[in-house]
Amino acid sequence: MLDNPGQFFCDFDSLKVSQRISRVGADEELGRHRMYILLPIDMLYSVLTDEEIGFLSYRTSKAMKHGVVSNHLGKIFPVLGSEL
Repeated sequence: MLDNPGQFFCDFDSLKVSQRISRVGADEELGRHRMYILLPIDMLYSVLTDEEIGFLSYRTSKAMKHGVVSNHLGKIFPVLGSEL
């Protein structure tokens, strides 16, 4: 997290329409076979719409096809720039 100031990690599977986005804690261990995304800090605790979930799903699947960042604990995708 120190390498990405102004951004936070969240568990992709925890993202739901009409619910607030929460972060993965700094001391929380990443789970195997889980997918994590890196989001701008201004999205922390915001409520997602259907359109935003669709966009995140699209960008994440696109990143998976191009083999973006991965490690042995799971996969981490920087899915947003300034598009959302």
